[in-house]
Amino acid sequence: MSEQEKARSFLARMLGLGKGNEVQAPAAGPTNVAGQALPHFAEVEMIPVRQEDGRLTNYPPPSHWDDWVEWDGKQWPKRVAHRYMLVPTTCFNCESGCGLLAYVDKETLEVRKFEGNPMHPGSRGRNCAKGPATHNQV
Repeated sequence: MSEQEKARSFLARMLGLGKGNEVQAPAAGPTNVAGQALPHFAEVEMIPVRQEDGRLTNYPPPSHWDDWVEWDGKQWPKRVAHRYMLVPTTCFNCESGCGLLAYVDKETLEVRKFEGNPMHPGSRGRNCAKGPATHNQV
């Protein structure tokens, strides 16, 4: 047993995830799980946006904006999925009116976060610090 396999097995036992050798089978085709099951790992072609400082940001494609699923990072290692509707809107903090994507929780209908809208012709997914701060003013 290699060192990597030993480490994987040890972590899996500590986290209660089984033997650690199981590999989750990929989903058959593009999916973000529109049903009630937990999300499967599958290829979803993201929209890449290159920031001015060289960073690369990936956004969900518009075809998945009605039902986007993300894992709750604060509840790791539990697999808690959150379902969102991504609603395109504009920032109201200045006269530029940059495009934002509002992540609306499908259960509570509350806005959970804002990100830049990659489809907006003016901001193209980029926003200043005022854009994400809009969440504090809603």
